[in-house]
Amino acid sequence: MQKNSIGAIHPFPLWGALCRFSFPYFRSDIIAALSVALMALPQAIAYAYVAELPISAGIFSAIFGTIFTGMFGSSPYLISGTTNSIAILIQSGTSEILHSFYGGVTGSERDILALQIVLQTVLIVGLFQIVGGLLRLGRLTQLASRSVVVGYVSGIAFALAITQIFPFFGINENGGVSPLYLRAWHFVTHIKELHFPTLFVGLGSLVVIAFCHRKWPKWPGAVIAFILAGLAVAIFGLSSVGQPDKVMLLSDIGPIYTGLPKIAFPLFELRLVVKLVPLAFAISLLSVLEATTIGRVYAGSAYSDNQEVYGLGMSNFLVSFVGGMPSSGSFSRSALNYVSGAKSRFSAIFSGFWLLMIVILLGFWVAKIPIAALSALMLFTAYSLINLKNLKICLKATRVDAVVVIITFLASMLFSLDVALYVGVVLSIILYLRQAAIPRLVEYTFTQQGKLRPMDVDDRRPDPHICIIHAEGELFFGAADVFQVKLRHIAEEESTRVVILQIMNARRIDASVCMVFQQLNDYFKKIGCYLLISGVTPEVREVMLNAGLIKALGEDHLFPANEQVPSAPTRDAYAHAKSLLT
Repeated sequence: MQKNSIGAIHPFPLWGALCRFSFPYFRSDIIAALSVALMALPQAIAYAYVAELPISAGIFSAIFGTIFTGMFGSSPYLISGTTNSIAILIQSGTSEILHSFYGGVTGSERDILALQIVLQTVLIVGLFQIVGGLLRLGRLTQLASRSVVVGYVSGIAFALAITQIFPFFGINENGGVSPLYLRAWHFVTHIKELHFPTLFVGLGSLVVIAFCHRKWPKWPGAVIAFILAGLAVAIFGLSSVGQPDKVMLLSDIGPIYTGLPKIAFPLFELRLVVKLVPLAFAISLLSVLEATTIGRVYAGSAYSDNQEVYGLGMSNFLVSFVGGMPSSGSFSRSALNYVSGAKSRFSAIFSGFWLLMIVILLGFWVAKIPIAALSALMLFTAYSLINLKNLKICLKATRVDAVVVIITFLASMLFSLDVALYVGVVLSIILYLRQAAIPRLVEYTFTQQGKLRPMDVDDRRPDPHICIIHAEGELFFGAADVFQVKLRHIAEEESTRVVILQIMNARRIDASVCMVFQQLNDYFKKIGCYLLISGVTPEVREVMLNAGLIKALGEDHLFPANEQVPSAPTRDAYAHAKSLLT
């Protein structure tokens, strides 16, 4: 069962897990961890390539991001590290910054600058998330509706596909930073330049990955595809040195470093901070959304949203010192960890160490992987990201959901991906506030049995001078003005002398609502009416007391909520209204 996300943050929860650890857990965790490590290796390489960073950045994220999140988080099944969505967001953000500040830099110097920009970003991401976890802001992820996530992930999938069709077909992409639709148009207009050997390697890799995924989902299909593609290229001499149109390997884009990381503080350039903060915030929000969504799906008894946000922040903060990409929750690796029989958070920690050993022992093979095979993995990932079932639900459920999905997706095509995420979240909040800011006031009456029910059109009040109004919806600043106007109109009816306002569903109110109550009370007195409020919860009463509202309204005009008999406060208020009219 999922725990409430407002629990206390434990600075180092691994100690408690150690006390509960047992040998049967160790056996299950170590086996599950090996499966996860074999899946993580090709993904880490591919995501680093997508982000246009050194391969080591993806590998170190998959190793240490997984270990650190396992040490500081709360989920027993979450596997973190770099992901496809984070990789494409990093590529988009760093390309824009490099184009703006280092337009003439190319080659290895550009790669070094890109990595330094990313490490600064990862450090800021970590700080954002640590503060968010300590301030217990885990529930704020609910402000990003599922429609935003579906639209944005669909945009991510298309962005991933558009960026990877160029190396998959062996077509050179135009330089600079362009919107996705222009890049897609460039591909269409240059399709005649495709390189057939590269395309054959890519198609073969894609078939192997799809076949393994369908027939043997627990097998490391990407690893098998990489091995077969590398062997095919070597046997047929498709990557021979000096060959003018050879199939490109990872070694052709730069040296592959797969040793141990060098610990160093990220170099900061203050002039970049203005650009880095929006990018870091977008990455922070997206990674928290991914991690907490996975955490809730595979929630253990000790799961906490806030602890997970804190753990993710600690992971990113520490990963920035070892040269890794930002960490987020991986849906595929977490699912594999769960179905492989993992029992505790140590499966994540063990998978990091497994991957470290694999890289140290077999790292020299990484350079032999064809780039087209990496692109095949990314294209398959892009296809897997689009959930047609969820997309259909969002498009058909309500008009608001459809608008959010479509605009978020279009924003990812027209703007940078971090801006698209902001557009989706802000639009979702605005549309929610627009709906929530229109409270529904329903008139109620008592049945002959003394029960409350909404009045029908043909019903008449038992006493024409007493009006019972039930407020449905949230009472907060956005609804205050509309709420006040509607109640004034009710009070101005010729026969109305007493208005009983039921607020039993309001768990909390703010200063704006308190001022509305004060102004309504003054107005009611001016026109010779009474305002009674029933269903006042202890939380609402405390706010009213602090605001001085109880003294202004009068203690006898408030009737506390009764959870056992919800209609009792209104019945008492009705009896008091009768006495006021006599």
